[in-house]
Amino acid sequence: MKANYVELDLLYTKDHQFVVMHDNDLKRLVGLDKKVSDLPANKVIGLKIKQDGHTSKIVSMKDYLKIAKQLQMHLILELKPTGNEDSSYVIRFVNELKKSGMENQVKIMSLDLPTILAVEKLDPDLDTGYVIPIQFGKLPNEPVDFYAIEDFSYRPQLAEEVHQMNKKLFVWTINSPDKIRYYLQTPIDGLITDELKTTNQTKNELGHDKSYIDRLLDLIQPLQ
Repeated sequence: MKANYVELDLLYTKDHQFVVMHDNDLKRLVGLDKKVSDLPANKVIGLKIKQDGHTSKIVSMKDYLKIAKQLQMHLILELKPTGNEDSSYVIRFVNELKKSGMENQVKIMSLDLPTILAVEKLDPDLDTGYVIPIQFGKLPNEPVDFYAIEDFSYRPQLAEEVHQMNKKLFVWTINSPDKIRYYLQTPIDGLITDELKTTNQTKNELGHDKSYIDRLLDLIQPLQ
């Protein structure tokens, strides 16, 4: 059972290296009162992460991409600038991505619009997306390939608007069974979830066990 893409977050160390880590502040996941952006890579890589009973270690983007390529994984890379990045930030990222040979197996997105626009400008062939946590009204027509919006902001007409721009729409983070079922029956292009098993099971149920009218009724049933 596998996802189409695996999403991961990238932070930038003091000595201009990219590492795979969600929080810039290391306190919550590592128990260290330091920030990734204030430390050199050799002080960050290898630190043990603990969350929900699971443990892992911080790795470099370079090493992660190397393994992902071997496993033929497709990735969504979220760039998370903290405001301390130097002028070579985007160039370094794109160069490292291309050195890995993974540029055709990844999507790149960011909450920071100038960052993702800089990536798009540097290499328009890369698949870029703008992450929007709260959206009211019409989406801006930015020169990116997709938008990723939070569940709270989704409205059925948004998918139509995005498709009219010849872009794609992803929604995050969808974990409850009811919402997974709902979104699998909407015209969005993808959902971001932590619940892969539930999503695949629901997708199979909708595809094989339900009639068209059943699916339609599910679609129009209001979410509680």
